[in-house]
Amino acid sequence: MLETNKAVDMETNSGSPSKNKTPPVTKPSLTVDGKTFPEAYLRRLDLTPTDSIIRYKRKGEYVTIKWNEFHENVLKIFTYLNSLGLGMDQKICIFSQSCPEWMMIDYASQCTGLVVVPIYHSNSVEDVAYIVENCEAKLIFVDDEGCCKKMAEVFASTKRTIPVVTLFDKAEGTAPFSTKNFSEIVSAPVSKTADSAFRKYAAQVSPTATASIVYTSGTTGRPKGVVLTQTNFTTEARALAAEMLLTNKDSTITFLPFAHIMGRIESLIPIFSGIVLNFAENINTVAQDIGTVGPTLLVSVPRIYEKIYSKIQSEVQSSPELKRNIFNWAVTVGREYVRLQSESAV
Repeated sequence: MLETNKAVDMETNSGSPSKNKTPPVTKPSLTVDGKTFPEAYLRRLDLTPTDSIIRYKRKGEYVTIKWNEFHENVLKIFTYLNSLGLGMDQKICIFSQSCPEWMMIDYASQCTGLVVVPIYHSNSVEDVAYIVENCEAKLIFVDDEGCCKKMAEVFASTKRTIPVVTLFDKAEGTAPFSTKNFSEIVSAPVSKTADSAFRKYAAQVSPTATASIVYTSGTTGRPKGVVLTQTNFTTEARALAAEMLLTNKDSTITFLPFAHIMGRIESLIPIFSGIVLNFAENINTVAQDIGTVGPTLLVSVPRIYEKIYSKIQSEVQSSPELKRNIFNWAVTVGREYVRLQSESAV
């Protein structure tokens, strides 16, 4: 887990202002905090409702979702969860690749007091069955036909079914069990009392409440669940936002699976810092998407950085000498700029 002892002091240490000078006007900070994820989420929503939270590709072009638009879908998911009678501490699974819907489901569920249990899209039928049974899931969201087929095998092996919500549109007839489509949920109207009811639920979530159970990928044996509290999430997200000095002027390219704890924390950072998440179209378009978006932050595991570095170095080595020299000069200047920027931030 990332920790930081770095404090950002918003006040000056120059003593009392001169009587002959007007104190500078300090703009309100766009960074928010909270003892729980729901508390911080509502503060972010109220502070910057028309700021962007997500950008994702639709028909090859990036589409923006603002906080108030995002929240409208969160309320619709909250209403659906309530209709199933799901309550505090009950578990729901998300069996999907990273996508905007994943975040909406996660945000709505945590603010309702539910425990979110992610499942890797690549998990085997045996591992999925184990996780669903072990955590006693009451509902599962799946993102494609392959996941639906796996769930059919899971239900056959466990002799138990739970409600299934599909994130893709053509789900009818793809599985031998009843499903509900996510588009049905978010196309429903929002009641006038939904937001006030949502806020009451969110206020009941305590810092020590379980926020999520994150299972290991299962590559080295049966998946093992790690119980994470609201405090675990808020501490981690707060520390990262502070250490990186992130603001609503920053953006990132998102491609890690949210079932991975690093990807999951990235999905929570917008609440605390206002950063915008830009979803990569897929893992193979990351380099192209970086060029399109121009992110200020890239959250990844070492292997991705290694691949990017190797590709760049390979292209540099095959370039003419003049181009290589210009590249090396630019790298030197860039490193010096980052060093000076880091020193000025201390």
